[in-house]
Amino acid sequence: MTAPEPAEGRPVRIPLRPATILLVALVVVAVSFFVVLTRLPWIVGLVLMLVAVVVTIWATLSAVVRRSLFVAPLAVCLVAVGNPAVLAGAGAFVERNVGVVTVSFDRGVVPWALYPGIAGWEAPQAPEVVDTPALAQTVQRALRSAVGALSADYAYTWQVGDGRVGIAPIANGFGGDSMFQRIDAPRWTTSDFDESAEQRAAIVAAAAASAAELGLMQATEAAGDVDTGDGTREWTDEGQTFTLTLEGQRVALSYTGGPFLAPQSLPGEFQRSMRAYEALTLPPPIVTPNLP
Repeated sequence: MTAPEPAEGRPVRIPLRPATILLVALVVVAVSFFVVLTRLPWIVGLVLMLVAVVVTIWATLSAVVRRSLFVAPLAVCLVAVGNPAVLAGAGAFVERNVGVVTVSFDRGVVPWALYPGIAGWEAPQAPEVVDTPALAQTVQRALRSAVGALSADYAYTWQVGDGRVGIAPIANGFGGDSMFQRIDAPRWTTSDFDESAEQRAAIVAAAAASAAELGLMQATEAAGDVDTGDGTREWTDEGQTFTLTLEGQRVALSYTGGPFLAPQSLPGEFQRSMRAYEALTLPPPIVTPNLP
């Protein structure tokens, strides 16, 4: 009678059944999709990447030992294209071209590029539609009123800035545009101010009159004090800011406004669009919204 072989001398057998490996590969791919779409911490993706490497080696051995010509290679292909690193790259491509997409248990796939609000900004419950083209024209008239008065009295010559100008949609932060717009008027500057008390008072009065044309009566000193020296004064109200800046002989007048609900929006459209995102946690934005 032959004595049994000692346990420590027995060869270790690794299960190489192709069907089992394929099942594990499918689980890895499914979990990888969930990790990428729900934006779980990177450490979870790292663990899945290590598991994908193990499955690849496991399936390769199975293909050799079991001579599996289809099932084991299929498992390798699945973890090759369905691991967190590849899916994250595909997700980045989708974000660039489609916007942020997440998955929730009760809502399914959520396309955040259609989000009507703005990441990092809480919209009013019932924002009013604003005729932004008409407001932009009013702003232009108000600026030109101050510029014209100072030019007539003191022969100032002005330069018009070429920065952000006009009416523009505000990005929602997730790869699309919100339902809100901003207005940026051209920045008018001159270096003809002689820093006299007379001209200083005239500049401040002209700027205040233009702000009043826009209904902006609340004045605050953002820096310094324009009544006595260099500084910046802002007239603000309901998302609008009219700004006067004095720096030595340089005078600058500018305006920014928003967010304004776009004039093409129908009554109640914003609230209806927001209902699709109720009770959902906003994902991290992929771009910084261009708020005024």
